[in-house]
Amino acid sequence: AVRWGSDNRNARNADNLLVASFRLSGWWKEETKQRIADREREREVKVVSMSMMLALRCLARRGVRFVEGYPRRLAPVSCSTSTTRSSRSYPALPQVTVGVVVLRRRREEEGTTMEAALVERKNEPAKNTFAFPGGRLDLGESLEDCARREVKEETNLDLCGSFPLQHVTTIDHVSRDEEGRVKYHYVIVEFVGLAEGEPVPGDDAASIDWATLKEIDSKNILDKKAHKDVLEKAIEVYSRETGRRREQ
Repeated sequence: AVRWGSDNRNARNADNLLVASFRLSGWWKEETKQRIADREREREVKVVSMSMMLALRCLARRGVRFVEGYPRRLAPVSCSTSTTRSSRSYPALPQVTVGVVVLRRRREEEGTTMEAALVERKNEPAKNTFAFPGGRLDLGESLEDCARREVKEETNLDLCGSFPLQHVTTIDHVSRDEEGRVKYHYVIVEFVGLAEGEPVPGDDAASIDWATLKEIDSKNILDKKAHKDVLEKAIEVYSRETGRRREQ
């Protein structure tokens, strides 16, 4: 273009050619930048797709299935005023619950025996069956505070201050479905305490009953053996603790 523009007659044409060359050069630079950006974008999409595929494989190995757009075990859960609780069935994490063996003395002709409070469930699951008072632990709540709260909510009983709550045992309960996936996983921390006053069923309770160790078998309880074992251990802990206090 410069050589062609050396002649005055072609100066105007040379100027036009130079302008066109510069414009073409600028367009080529922009086009090159766009192509590089497109390639980088395709690369990122491939990396993200590969990461998603690996993540889905890991979830599948753990038994997670997608239901209505969400993984079944990772679906959003309902929120309460105190904490965000995981669903009961197919939980993402084990659920910590507290059970309380609330004891009181029963006078009989043969002597004095210990009996425990049983709460009849008003709602599902386990509707119309009896169990020790208890429930799930709230976020930021201590185990003993949870025990007192659950006893108060279900029976309206206050635990005796002269006998502090004592740990009895901890039960790890895992239930799986037919495909081997974990349907329920509870960690149950059992305590023993003494009752003060007369029980009144709470909102979640249909009725309150009392039973000795021998009477457990006659009650409508889902796992009678587990309740008998816990009650027997609770009475042992109570007897041992009261005996120690008397010696002091």
